Amino acid sequence: MEKKYISFSPYFSGLSNVIMSYEIAFAISYITGRTLILPPKTWLLFISEGQNLENFSDIWQVFDKDLVMSEFDCVDQKDVPEFKEHLIQIRGEKSFTENISKFVDDVEEIIFPNRLGEIRKENSLCDTSIVLCNKIENTDDFKTFSGERNPLYLNKRNKFLNFEGNLFRSFWY
Repeated sequence: MEKKYISFSPYFSGLSNVIMSYEIAFAISYITGRTLILPPKTWLLFISEGQNLENFSDIWQVFDKDLVMSEFDCVDQKDVPEFKEHLIQIRGEKSFTENISKFVDDVEEIIFPNRLGEIRKENSLCDTSIVLCNKIENTDDFKTFSGERNPLYLNKRNKFLNFEGNLFRSFWY
């Protein structure tokens, strides 16, 4: 069976919000059975010394990366075979994966619509009315849980799912 991955850009905010975006990424990775690709650095409000990638902070100076890697199926971005030749090209201004679909094959970009149905890449999940799902659910419990929110199914065939600048405060069923 071919290995499948989740890549993401952590929320561009303070430490608590960034931690939540990592938690959601780990949860989605675990529930979908995909390997999580860890970004090299993260921008942290009041900590990072600039908004370009070189000045982002290493979140693993605060948290135990070895422990996390022993508990979750994750890999450093530089160790993903399809990324190795394209690490510089897939970078954007504020993300290590902003241009991923231009240089890596078989990528599904997960972009969330806002409440008005407009699709904008910079939206965060807290601005949307969706519920993330791994498979189709047709139970009363699911209908109660999701309410008026639209399901977004993550059981995709693509090798890579990329959450770019929008992974924060999800509602997972």
